[in-house]
Amino acid sequence: MFDNHKVVKLGKKEDTIACIGDAHDGHPNHRAETFNGTIDEVIKNKYKVVLMGDMMECREPSHPLYVPGSPTVGEQMNRYLDLIDRLNDNDALLGVICGNHEHKLIEKMSNNEIERWCNKIKVNYLDYSGVMDFEHKDHVYSVVFHHGFGGGATIGGAANALVRFTRYFQNFDAVIMAHTHQLAALPPTIFLERDKESHKMIDRYCFPAFTGSFFLTYDEGKSGYGERKGYSPLPMGYNLLTFNDGLAQSRSVVKRVH
Repeated sequence: MFDNHKVVKLGKKEDTIACIGDAHDGHPNHRAETFNGTIDEVIKNKYKVVLMGDMMECREPSHPLYVPGSPTVGEQMNRYLDLIDRLNDNDALLGVICGNHEHKLIEKMSNNEIERWCNKIKVNYLDYSGVMDFEHKDHVYSVVFHHGFGGGATIGGAANALVRFTRYFQNFDAVIMAHTHQLAALPPTIFLERDKESHKMIDRYCFPAFTGSFFLTYDEGKSGYGERKGYSPLPMGYNLLTFNDGLAQSRSVVKRVH
């Protein structure tokens, strides 16, 4: 787990982080136009950004789930590094997570081009998960960014798993997770603490959220894994994490399919 034991100081108007994951560029069900429009949107709005992993499909022709005619892994990697550069050049990129798709490629190739690139341009490489502290106005916010785990077949199962995971992180303000392709800001987990000086109860809020995807479960053309498994359709979009008055609350930005 990444932790550089530092605080990121945000400007007075820099109160929002766009958490974007599961683009799955390289799969036919990836919606490039919607994804590219989202990147234009976050840059225009001057949001900070954390990339949450599985931005690439990373499946070569020998993979059992490879879809014939998909872009090569090299083409996917070049586009991803260009994206990292673009966000960094616009002073937007706070960190990069590698998801399970990227990790499988790294294990197979014994080479981590994403980490090398992040180190080269001095961007935080969070590996599969990381914790970061942000200072905004008079508050410091601690956030867990985790690519995620488990299946995405039902929102109930995924939500329960995230809520349980959130309880591991006391004295944190938010837990942000990708992987399941769910898009939702969940109710806060509330920790009750005892102030030993005032002898009063203090409630501390930690807000869990899922970051969505830019990948359709059902699309025209060749069938994908989710379609063959009968998974439910899921909305495309991303998560906005906002710091305000000591709370790190999330909201979902849903993108229509045109």
